[in-house]
Amino acid sequence: MARTTDPIQHEKRRAHIKGVASFLISSQGYDNTSTAQIAKAAKISSGSFFHYFHTKRDLFIAILTDDTAKDTEDELASALADPDPWQGLVGYVTRRLAGASTIPFVPGLVIEALLQAKRDPELAELLDKDARNEATGLRQLLERARAAGVIDSGLELARAERWLVALSNVMYLEGALNDEFDPAQEMETLKLLLGRFLRSPRTSDEQRPLA
Repeated sequence: MARTTDPIQHEKRRAHIKGVASFLISSQGYDNTSTAQIAKAAKISSGSFFHYFHTKRDLFIAILTDDTAKDTEDELASALADPDPWQGLVGYVTRRLAGASTIPFVPGLVIEALLQAKRDPELAELLDKDARNEATGLRQLLERARAAGVIDSGLELARAERWLVALSNVMYLEGALNDEFDPAQEMETLKLLLGRFLRSPRTSDEQRPLA
């Protein structure tokens, strides 16, 4: 009789393996991390590893993409539901950066993803799809904020969108490459930059706080 698999326990173990692998890949690099190392750190056999992921590449893609689209969709829905268009926009940007500011290994993982994407077209397309989803959310929130008169009506939204993405990228890159840069401590500065860059000249700081 075939052994049945508890789907809840299967997903828990899968998530555990992804967490262990994320730390190892971030700290020592994708190429320097073997499936044997991941299995040992996760306290499972190599055979068990391949029950959850066919290859190291499959595991890496799962780390980067599992639930990503749903998370982006949920974050955008939450931002659009905020009665204050400015707070909705800032909240969306900061929530998208939550990993960089709260999970130490995430910036390094992002660096590894970018490096691997250079030689893996499928991975590059998956990352591009996530970036496009994020940009779509930013555009909707920028349009909503401009219609409400809380950001500068003279801004070209396509350029504003690109700069917001660039600021987000800086948080991850600096977090990975600069030991003195703490993304969590820089979140308030990021919010200040957003205010200085986007706010409508007609809106005073006293009337509408930055965050």
